[in-house]
Amino acid sequence: MAFIKLENVKKIYNSGEIKVNALQDTCFEVEEGEMVIILGPSGTGKSTLLNVLGGIDTVTSGSIFVEGKDITKYSEKQLIKYRRNDVGFVFQDYNLLENLTAYENVQMSIDLKKQKGDILEILKKVGLEKRINHYPAQLSGGEKQRVAIARAFIKNPKLLLCDEPTRSIRL
Repeated sequence: MAFIKLENVKKIYNSGEIKVNALQDTCFEVEEGEMVIILGPSGTGKSTLLNVLGGIDTVTSGSIFVEGKDITKYSEKQLIKYRRNDVGFVFQDYNLLENLTAYENVQMSIDLKKQKGDILEILKKVGLEKRINHYPAQLSGGEKQRVAIARAFIKNPKLLLCDEPTRSIRL
């Protein structure tokens, strides 16, 4: 059994009289432990796909199975639990809380899940041990991205969804 399975997933956004078909009859499977990279030009539905897979957005039609469970049938309460416990997100826009330090942004992730984690260790792994008390406004784009990565990884999620995770990192 596939860890993730999408069956005929459609997502249509209505913008006034204009309909945008973000996803059309999308089907694929991902095995447990497999890493998948989705490539395509801007506007082809990559972020939409991650949002419906992560339970942030809903599908217009079709089914998404994660560990054999159809998350498209989940109630809002079930989706909250799914996002909190099973999914780690690295967003394009970082989605850091501006009034929290790098340390506190990562801590918030495990506090919501009510678990323990070594925040200093994860921030060291992403090269931010000297920036833990800095607020997002004091961090570069690449540093903000690494805080977002640390925040997602510390939860030890079953599913890690990354939307352009290296966009701001310069090597």
